[in-house]
Amino acid sequence: MEEVWVSAGGVFWRSAPLLPSWNFLWNFGWFSFLMTLAATLAGAYAGAWAAQRNNEKTKNIDFLKKEIEVSNRGIMLALSASNVAMAIKKQYVKDLKEQYDSELNRLDEHRKKRPAPSEPFHAILMLHQLQTMNIPIEALQNVVMNQSSDKALRAITALSESIELLNNAIMRRNELIESFKAGAIPNGYSVEAMYFGLSVNGNTNKEYGSSVNAISLYSNDAIFYSLKLCEYLCEHALKAASKYKKISGNKASVCKVDISAAIAEDLLPDDPAHKKWEEGYVETPNETEVIRKWYSATTLVESLRNVLPGYSGRGEK
Repeated sequence: MEEVWVSAGGVFWRSAPLLPSWNFLWNFGWFSFLMTLAATLAGAYAGAWAAQRNNEKTKNIDFLKKEIEVSNRGIMLALSASNVAMAIKKQYVKDLKEQYDSELNRLDEHRKKRPAPSEPFHAILMLHQLQTMNIPIEALQNVVMNQSSDKALRAITALSESIELLNNAIMRRNELIESFKAGAIPNGYSVEAMYFGLSVNGNTNKEYGSSVNAISLYSNDAIFYSLKLCEYLCEHALKAASKYKKISGNKASVCKVDISAAIAEDLLPDDPAHKKWEEGYVETPNETEVIRKWYSATTLVESLRNVLPGYSGRGEK
């Protein structure tokens, strides 16, 4: 007892060792400790992974829901724009263009007659003014800018330009009509010469005819690009709705567009330039498709060849 304890003032005491005995390490429940530690770490990791996954899922659902809502608003505004453009074409532009071309052909036939007719040519002039195309284009632009379809962005840009050009052509024709009625035309010219672009002393002024052709051209452009915008937004919304249903299990409604009445009334344009415009855009695959393809054997070897000079595949250099 004296080797272990030392009496000091009637109190036995002993200094504690700096290191535990080997018996403590040997008898410690390591298995239970390690199993508890592993379970704790696994649970923490699983909880963090699940929380991150749920967070990403929530973000994806919110993103897709916003894409669908924005696309639906854009579809309604673009459809409204197409209806206005088709109404202008149906009520004014179609008849104006057809009547102008008809009178121009009738004048040409009259002037080609031999012998020359004794009676002067009596033209039927359409001198009524047209209303410009007024739609909430800025609101439509803001809506389209808040979604992620590049094709829709391209269509809204073309639509904005065509509407601006159409309104400029309409306003210029209205100005010419006013000058005709007021008699404010160049010296030596008649209203008929200005209207049909006839030559006067070797000079011609085809401004009125150009404005009529421009109105017809840009009204068709406005119809085409507004309907294409509807198509692209519908396509984008349907893709987003499919992903939304797959992730959330819920359905999302997408606006539909019916142009059967416009087809029946022959209001849709048939311009080869529109087809070229549509073919001029090649959509690239999205990022997930690129990553998935990158892991194929062929693309992996090609990628390694690009970053590792001298690499030929099959483990050879």
